[in-house]
Amino acid sequence: MLKKIIFIIIIAAIVFFGYKSYSDYQARQAAAKARAQALLVRKENKVTIIEGWRLKDIASDLAKEGIVSEEDFMSAAAIDNWRDRYEFLNDPRIKSLEGFLFPDTYNFFVEVTANDIIKKLLDEFDHKVTDKMRADLKSQKCSLYDAIILASILEREISNMPSHDGERDIVADIFWSRIKIGMGLQSDATVNYVTGKTSTRPTLKDLAIDSPYNTYKYRGLPPGPINNPSLASIKSAIYPQASDYLYFLTDENSNAYFAKTYAEHQANIRKYLDN
Repeated sequence: MLKKIIFIIIIAAIVFFGYKSYSDYQARQAAAKARAQALLVRKENKVTIIEGWRLKDIASDLAKEGIVSEEDFMSAAAIDNWRDRYEFLNDPRIKSLEGFLFPDTYNFFVEVTANDIIKKLLDEFDHKVTDKMRADLKSQKCSLYDAIILASILEREISNMPSHDGERDIVADIFWSRIKIGMGLQSDATVNYVTGKTSTRPTLKDLAIDSPYNTYKYRGLPPGPINNPSLASIKSAIYPQASDYLYFLTDENSNAYFAKTYAEHQANIRKYLDN
């Protein structure tokens, strides 16, 4: 009888603990499934960083969309937070992330931080600006930073629409040629960067402003990028189209007109702008 009782107890224990183990397994499986489903339904925000936006424009838009505050973004964007994490930021002349926050459309989870956003934009820049592009710049004895500065100017001077790719490539060559011969870039876009204006033709008062970004007053490239340029503008800066032109202008429809001499340029101004 005792043996029978013990046997029954053993069988009951096996059944009990087996059931408990199976129940625990089911609970773990249910929890794992719930976690997986929770991940699938995490809300995301779609964010479009427009080509040619400045750092402050990005911060302002993210705040307007309720994603992160301007203060958090600008604080997180301090160059010292990122310089050692990306090789392309090693140039000691770089004082800001301006120029390196790659414009594109991104999806961010609602709990994203300013650091998460900046890392994503910098990672995308690192991916889109390929090793070949960097090697080609090196063979031209041109730094990536200089190319990004020029690309940011091209972004404002010429439309980044594919139909204007050829024009932008020629304008890139014009600017590089001016630098080589010691001629000022005379870019309206750099003057507007100082004044904050969006007009295509700065006033005489604007052109007299004493700033290293005033490329009518100071020769060579300005100290840094004036915005975050598109890939199209970056490629134009790296792969310009050689020509004999030294002058250009754009009309109200963003069409570019080129000239080899100042006299030809003045004729284009009268023809396309002063009518």
